[in-house]
Amino acid sequence: MTESALNARLRADARMNLLLPKLIEIRAAKARLDAEEARMLAEAQMIAADWTEEADNGRVGSDAAFPYRSIAAEIGAALRISDRTVQRQMGEAATLVNDYVGTLEALDAGVISAAHVRAIVTAGSIIETPEMRGEFEQDVLQIAAAESATRLTPLAKRRAEWYADTTFEQRHRRAVEDRAVWVTDVDDGMAELRALLPAVVAHGVHDRLSEMARSVIDARRDADGIAESDAHAHAHAQTQAQTDGEDTDTADVRTTDQIRADIFGDLLLTAAPTAHDGGPTDLGAIRATVQITVPVMSLIEKRITDPYESEFLVGHSPVDPETACMLTAGATGWDRILTHPISGQVLAVDRYCRASECLAGVVSC
Repeated sequence: MTESALNARLRADARMNLLLPKLIEIRAAKARLDAEEARMLAEAQMIAADWTEEADNGRVGSDAAFPYRSIAAEIGAALRISDRTVQRQMGEAATLVNDYVGTLEALDAGVISAAHVRAIVTAGSIIETPEMRGEFEQDVLQIAAAESATRLTPLAKRRAEWYADTTFEQRHRRAVEDRAVWVTDVDDGMAELRALLPAVVAHGVHDRLSEMARSVIDARRDADGIAESDAHAHAHAQTQAQTDGEDTDTADVRTTDQIRADIFGDLLLTAAPTAHDGGPTDLGAIRATVQITVPVMSLIEKRITDPYESEFLVGHSPVDPETACMLTAGATGWDRILTHPISGQVLAVDRYCRASECLAGVVSC
């Protein structure tokens, strides 16, 4: 090491010797404030509980949930956060203060952070017996004092199993009853399709999609000789060009995530669910139904680009013209819903067959 490099290192060490204690002090002060805030929120929970108890004794005619909503709304207005968020925080704080005294003390002392607290309380939620919960807390606090919150989370979950009142298999049998699929609309004509599934199924689905995506990428690379890193760069450039309205080539330069998403949609929309297709259900014959509204002004030859004139997936969000045309052309029959360009009021609804003469001139694709 040269003399200049050694001097630079010594100067950096000297500055760090001043900085690090202050940083540790700040982090400990934040932990103490987090502990004090938890006590205050738990006290707010107690105020709401006492209010509810008095109402039940006939002193105040009130809905049992009203005191909690009222207090949460008052705190939320003062802190500029949602009252529902405050209610959740009040409940979590009450659990910490009443059921995890040692954890709260460790937070107050700055030994652990709020993230450690969340990991401990979440993992301990499966333990109902106070004595077992106390043993779990003392056990896991020793780990928390030496590990990051990220590393603590899986360790705490495993330790909690030793003290839980029910087995993992029993809890899993109950949890699997909540399996479901739902859609959440997001911006720019996109939506999230989410599913709550047994972990082995969810990871298995993702792994299968990944294997299929890799097969597509391998075949593409063998065909045109494009390296994967080059393909990612090319995909980004093509996406930017499409955003800018420029012409792009037709080469398949999708990323792994994009291919995985495309295969996911293809499988769900086209594959027959053979495991569930017994008896009279005939699930394999069922196809998705999509309605698209078409504003009247969008049918003129020289249409004006206007957000009020865009095609719309009924009940959800706008859809791009290419997708609208693809769905229109590929359907065996479809309903055309003509809407007013400003109010969105339905002007007419008619049914069209698949014949090309029925489709001609309706939508300029």
